[in-house]
Amino acid sequence: MDDNRRWKYLLEPGEGLLLSTPDPDTDDESGTPAIVKQAHRLAQWTAETGLAEADVISTPLVATPLPAYAGRIEAGQRRWDGLRPHVMWHPLMWMPQRLAEPYMIVEEDEERLETVDEWAIRVALEMTASGMYDPETGGWLDVMALHDIDIEAPGQVDRIEAWLQGAVDPELDAIDLDAYISSSDQPDWAVQVAAVIFADVIAGSWSITATDLIFIAEGMAEAGPTRTDIEEIIRMGSLWAGDAVIDLDLSLAQRLEQISDGLHTVGDDPQELREGPLAEVLDALTVVANAYAQALDNLDQMAATV
Repeated sequence: MDDNRRWKYLLEPGEGLLLSTPDPDTDDESGTPAIVKQAHRLAQWTAETGLAEADVISTPLVATPLPAYAGRIEAGQRRWDGLRPHVMWHPLMWMPQRLAEPYMIVEEDEERLETVDEWAIRVALEMTASGMYDPETGGWLDVMALHDIDIEAPGQVDRIEAWLQGAVDPELDAIDLDAYISSSDQPDWAVQVAAVIFADVIAGSWSITATDLIFIAEGMAEAGPTRTDIEEIIRMGSLWAGDAVIDLDLSLAQRLEQISDGLHTVGDDPQELREGPLAEVLDALTVVANAYAQALDNLDQMAATV
């Protein structure tokens, strides 16, 4: 059994876990906006894992959906309801408690739990640093193979299903990735790194989202936009980059709300929609895309020094 067997899943060779920035030379969906990829990956993840969307964290900060551990696994159960056994090779299904649960952060003598965004960044950092995920190949380590279990062998999926339902299995009970993932010298290193890069990851995601929405909106403009098209661009921009500041105390979400409030004054003529509200949306998104692009350069520079 190859204890270093990997499977390419959802991500492409050359793609890191932080943000969604595929290598254009290896990207199977080259030209597809990152926010569209995010939606596709979430749909594939839920369909293939059997997890409900409530049990999944999907954020533009991380290139893959993440299973939500905190408060989502019922007492006495080994994993989430509906989880399909054939995906139990994936390292994200075996996160040690230290990584699966939010970290208690001390700031100015006060304690608080990690936010979901901080946690997602920490998971991405630790999965990459430990080799559980390999950005060069886009491959995830096969946890079963690491423990000399061939999940493709006859009967193994049924065995895992029985274990998920509560059956005793000493080999599966003994699987623990903590020794492979955790650093004995500095167990909270990823918490510290996440704090350093957090602002740039957030800002970088805003820039990527705005750039993607510009691409989509320009396509709508060529085809002839509808009111529904513009409302959807506004919704996505507010959801994924709404906190981006575009002018003094004006956020992107606030500017998009202003545009949305004025939609009722515009007719349904595509040219009127293109030259009016859609142009205003594009202007706001362009400010965000340009203003926060430096964050992506900052992250690249930091990665080059590691």
